Amino acid sequence: AVLNGIVLVQMLRHFQPALAVEVVLGGFLGILAADFLSGLVHWGCDTWGSVDLPVVGKSFIRPFREHHIDVLAITRHDFIEVNGDNCLATLGPLLLMAYTLLTLSSEQIRNWYA
Repeated sequence: AVLNGIVLVQMLRHFQPALAVEVVLGGFLGILAADFLSGLVHWGCDTWGSVDLPVVGKSFIRPFREHHIDVLAITRHDFIEVNGDNCLATLGPLLLMAYTLLTLSSEQIRNWYA
């Protein structure tokens, strides 16, 4: 939450009102892309791989398949157990974005994302 807050504050600091339409459109397209990609990953974990695979088997594939056997299983786990692995997957891109927004000037950021 802290990292998300840092990124949000820095994005607002560099925001240009003239780009509001592009920001809203980009946000909407980002939501669509995230929904599609999460569905693709879900399908892939349901279809391929094994729960015996090192690292990803018990962390990702087992939870994806568990809900098909026991639909209410997710309701018996706490928030960290349900969302922890997914949260860690976003840590790298968020750290890069926070570092970029904190260290580059507004001009460099516009050139980076242009």
